[in-house]
Formats: sequence, structure tokens, C-alpha cells
Amino acid sequence: MADIKVPKTEEAYINDIYNRQKESTLRTLKSAYDSNVASIDTAKKALDTNSYEAKREVTGDAAITRQRLNEAFAANGLNTGAVGQANLALLNQKAANLNKIDLARQQAQQEYDAQKAALMQAYQAEVKSAIQQNDAQRAQALYAAWKEQQAQANALAAAQAKALTVKQTGSTSSGSRKSSGSKKSSSGAVV
Repeated sequence: MADIKVPKTEEAYINDIYNRQKESTLRTLKSAYDSNVASIDTAKKALDTNSYEAKREVTGDAAITRQRLNEAFAANGLNTGAVGQANLALLNQKAANLNKIDLARQQAQQEYDAQKAALMQAYQAEVKSAIQQNDAQRAQALYAAWKEQQAQANALAAAQAKALTVKQTGSTSSGSRKSSGSKKSSSGAVV
């Protein structure tokens, strides 16, 4: 269970709520970012395996084609010059195919790197936005609490002023009654 602190003031309570909300939002954003980066990294790692398999296939196909060509040339009694030319053409084709695989791998890696960079920028923008939104909401909550405290203080001050006025009015009128009750007439009789 999380350690819950009992804040001493309303301001501390509001700050605690918004700090926890911000931490939760940032953890959620980080988790989503990490998940997306892991997906990109997995796809990027698969490039090496796929590239290796494609190169192996090209090399195997070239060896099979070369063997078949050598057998066909031997069966037809062609000279070594023709065989050499054919083997050279096969080697050139194999090299071109391997270069295409390398180029495709490099382009895919660059695309993954660009996706990662864009993902990082989007993550940073989302974090900044979440913090700004949290700070704005916190400020609104603190301002609302302050206004409520001011309203309560004003109401209390007004109630105290009214009570003081009533008390002062009450003591003045009871003093008047005492003085009017003790008047004597000029003949000495109490009126």
C-alpha cells in the first residue's frame, strides 16, 4: 500500500493530489513510450536476421546456378573462356543482389531510426504538455481554495462585526434604561 501522508494544510493537500496525478500520468506516458521503442527495436533486430537469411539464399541460389551452368557447358563441350565469362556474369549478379539486400537493410534501419527519433520528440512533447496541464489545474485548484478561504474569512469578519455591533447597541440601550429609571422629579418623588 502506498505511503499516504496527511497534509497539514489545504494547500499541501491540493499539491499532494496534483503531484500524485502528475506522477501517474508521466508513468503512463513513459510506459507507452518504452513499449513503442521496444517494438521498433524488435523490428530493427529482425532486419539482421532477415538480411542474413536473404544473403544466404542469394549465395545458395548463385552456387546452384553456377553448378548447373558448369554442367551445361561441360555437356555441350564449351571451352573454358565461355565458362569463365558465364561465371563472371554470375558473380556480378550475386554481388548486385547482395548489395540490394544491404541497401534495403540500411534504408529500413534509417526508417526505424527516424521513427524512434519522432517517437522521442512526441514523447517529450506529451510530457511537457502533461506537466503544463497539471500545473494549470493545480493553480486553478489552489486559487479556488484561496477564494473559498477569503470568502469564509470575509463571512466570519462580517459575522463578528455584526455581533460586536449588536453587543455595543445592546449595552448602550441597557445603560439608557438605567439612567431613565433613576430620574427624580423636582418634588423628590421618583418617577
